[in-house]
Amino acid sequence: MKTLRAKLFLSVGAILLIVAVLNYWFSQYWIKKELSKAAVALNQHIGKIQETIREFSSFLMTYKIVHGAAELDGVSKVVVSQGKSQAESSPWVFASRIATYNPQIAFVQVGNPSEGFAVVAPESASRISPKWATFEQGMLWIVFPENPTVYVAIPTVDNEKPLYYLFDEDNLKSFSTQNTPLVAFDDSLKGKLIFAAEHLDQAQTLNFVPFETLSNDYSWRDPAKKLFNAMLTGENEWVEKMDLIQGLALWQDKKGLVPAGLMIMDNSSHRVTCVLARDVFSTSPVTEDFSSKGNTELPTLILRKLKEESDLDMVKVFPTSNSQPEWIALGFSLSSLTREIAELSEKTIIVTWDQSPLGFTPKGEEFDPEKLGFPLKELKSDLLTWQGQQYVPLQVDMRLLQLTILTPESQARAATWFLEHLGDEIRIKITLSLIGASLLSFGIALLLLNRISRKITGPITMLSRASEELGKGKYEGLILPQLKKRHDEIEVLTHSFEGMVVALRDRDKIRGVLNKVVSKEITEEILKHSIELGGEERTITLLFNDIRGFTRFSEHLKPKELIGLLNDYMTRMCRIIDETQGVVDKFVGDEIMALYGAPLALIGHPSKAIEAAILMIRELKNWNEERQRRQEPIFEIGIGVHTGLVCTGNMGAENRLNYTAIGANVNLASRLCSAAGPMQILISEETYNFPGVKEKFRCKALPPATLKGIDRPVPIYEVLGD
Repeated sequence: MKTLRAKLFLSVGAILLIVAVLNYWFSQYWIKKELSKAAVALNQHIGKIQETIREFSSFLMTYKIVHGAAELDGVSKVVVSQGKSQAESSPWVFASRIATYNPQIAFVQVGNPSEGFAVVAPESASRISPKWATFEQGMLWIVFPENPTVYVAIPTVDNEKPLYYLFDEDNLKSFSTQNTPLVAFDDSLKGKLIFAAEHLDQAQTLNFVPFETLSNDYSWRDPAKKLFNAMLTGENEWVEKMDLIQGLALWQDKKGLVPAGLMIMDNSSHRVTCVLARDVFSTSPVTEDFSSKGNTELPTLILRKLKEESDLDMVKVFPTSNSQPEWIALGFSLSSLTREIAELSEKTIIVTWDQSPLGFTPKGEEFDPEKLGFPLKELKSDLLTWQGQQYVPLQVDMRLLQLTILTPESQARAATWFLEHLGDEIRIKITLSLIGASLLSFGIALLLLNRISRKITGPITMLSRASEELGKGKYEGLILPQLKKRHDEIEVLTHSFEGMVVALRDRDKIRGVLNKVVSKEITEEILKHSIELGGEERTITLLFNDIRGFTRFSEHLKPKELIGLLNDYMTRMCRIIDETQGVVDKFVGDEIMALYGAPLALIGHPSKAIEAAILMIRELKNWNEERQRRQEPIFEIGIGVHTGLVCTGNMGAENRLNYTAIGANVNLASRLCSAAGPMQILISEETYNFPGVKEKFRCKALPPATLKGIDRPVPIYEVLGD
């Protein structure tokens, strides 16, 4: 007999064999052919890429650093050769003029170490575009982002590029309250200052809007054009900024009210340039290292703290040709140079020297490598791992400092990249080959599996639907597969399913009958085990419930009414027994016998039985109230509870069994029920002394009772409540 397993094995095996052979042959043919052509070109390509990266990076970094050092040396020579008239001018003006020599100058520090310093730092000037609101007499209100200070902008007489003096709130309040003198300002400016001070509160409620700016967004597809535009824009902004710095420098050594800043608003280019005096001018020295005493051969490096970040500066300290200022410290920003290189090369750069290192992202953002867990010890290795990505470090040694260019491994390892991203021609051919082999294989598979699939899916679908109906309890009218001449697993499965349906139908009938005769627990015990005569000894708790005066009560009711009332009563009581995990053993007239701890073991069975007794009394009282409202007679019950060793099991004749409990303790529980008064719960001493009963229920000891069939008086307790 050819089994279904054999058919599937042979069919699937044939398909896999065909697919494997076709895929192997096609892929091997095209890959070997195309890769053999690209092998030589690949090696040449790898060498050129690596060499280009190294040469470009080394040249760019070397040029920037050497060029900056040369510029620094050139500027220092010009400054030293300055005439005496230049030196005798204001130190602020002197320093600001030096700063105009080159855009790369980060700061100029002049003065005498024993008398004080004048520091001009054009790089610290705010580049943030302010917001504005209209005012009167041609003036504007100005605020800067994340800065609560309000400035009043008062225009000057320059019509080509409107120039505005900026005064802050403190200056205006001081001017209006203390009559602070103006320095070389005309009366019209004085009048505007007085007017602005009087209307300062008005600025707190205005809606400030940003200045309109001209967008110069060039795509990276045209890098030359974008680079040229950036250089031109940067040069214009630097010129404007230096004009403002020199304008502010004229007032730095004045006494009285001086501008807090200057602003140029160029309407033609929609560009606004602001400089605040507190950002540019300072009397705190950037460096106090004058030990070189004019040695201009080797510059020094310092890490200067700005408002939001740090700046690495190349600094030279040299004497002037005049007594004042005695020394000049000139600094070039290496951070700005490194930032430009990082943006241009689109690489992460780490700068190291004898202090803490600095890092710059491909977007020019500065970061602290130590705080971000950068592996500085691996800078000289061939490959390092940082933040889950691997990099190839490229070292550029500039004597005073070292720069490390981090190239992602995917870019540096051209071979890996090339092999992972094969050319379009190879990918297309391999893809088409595999698609063709797959289509051919699927065609063969469809032919081989078509007949088998129909024979399998049809019967299985029918059995699946029949299983769903069977799960809903439907045993009749099930549609099963027609076997005809089948001799495989489907035939066996169908016959087994039919037998299962018959067995489940008979089992449900038996279960339904048993559930009406005995409790659910006894039913499950009977169905799980073979039914045999005999029993076992175990300690359980028995509960007897009996209606008081039932005989007299039943004489006044018709049989049908009596049975209906009794069924209603029994239903209420049995529900409580089920809820407290008890088992109804039997009904004897109006008496109920319940077991706690048999046939299934139950922890704390005495407490469960007493809890059931209390609930029975409570349920009967509520029911009696309803019957009284309907003017129906009420009745009362007595309950007895006892814990002891009994014999439990299936008892009776071989052809008619009954699961029950027998023994002297059963009789004692029944006698306790008989001794209980109306709506009274009596428990034995064994039940009372069982662990947990005293703590959970309120009980009262009664005089020992003489019970029928018991030789000695029995100690009893009345349950008062929980």
